[in-house]
Amino acid sequence: MVIDGFRMKTGSLEEIEGVISAAEGKVRGIAEKTYGRLLGKETAFLCDCIALGAVQRTEETIFEQAAASLERQIEAAGASGLESEKNFRVFAQFMPFEGAVYVKLLAGNPAYRKAFIPLEDVSVSEAEAKDEQNGKTALWIRLHQQYADRAVLTANLTYVPEPDRSKIVYPSVCERSRTMARDAVMNRLLRQACGGQDIPPYLLMRKVEEAAGLLLQDSTKAMLEEEERRLKKILLPLDKDDSVVFRSIKEAAAPEPEARPAEEK
Repeated sequence: MVIDGFRMKTGSLEEIEGVISAAEGKVRGIAEKTYGRLLGKETAFLCDCIALGAVQRTEETIFEQAAASLERQIEAAGASGLESEKNFRVFAQFMPFEGAVYVKLLAGNPAYRKAFIPLEDVSVSEAEAKDEQNGKTALWIRLHQQYADRAVLTANLTYVPEPDRSKIVYPSVCERSRTMARDAVMNRLLRQACGGQDIPPYLLMRKVEEAAGLLLQDSTKAMLEEEERRLKKILLPLDKDDSVVFRSIKEAAAPEPEARPAEEK
């Protein structure tokens, strides 16, 4: 029973509306910052996969493909209740109890806790949840019992931003090279671990752990460094110029117009 919870001093409707209004603005800011970073990461990943020949370009721009892919991931994370920064669903339940109002935050991304920071924190950690004698744990047990058969005032604070070029934050070439090098070497080790054959589902984690152990070997570290150096020469510095991700495949293939010679006077 891990809970993100807060306590309001009074239970007036005006205060509840004020808390909701303030939280909405903060949730929006957190969501926009998170979305911009996730879209930058997704766009860079797709761009890198195309540059390395792992993915073929479509008629859409890389930006459009990345935005569509991220949208699907956000929908899947929200529908499954995944604890992930890709889960943008945010709900707040308001429960009056013994002269105060308790707010229970339901969000897959812990960053949204910041939207309620001005309120008194009465959250229950995993360790505290195991101790029913703990004051906060006992409080939330009573609250759940109190509202087991009663309607709870719930505010939907969910906000998913629209793709916005001006708010994209790209990971650096160094960061992307490091990640891509690790993935490439890890895939190579997995193929070796299974003799080039497909890995049965029941053996997947066992083989992943085996390959992860090999990553720590000195010979593998040298392989990682070499792959990282190679990738740094290939991957585009999107944080400096991202024009390529907004061009269609036809525009990208079109030759640059030749400069016209200056007319003689």
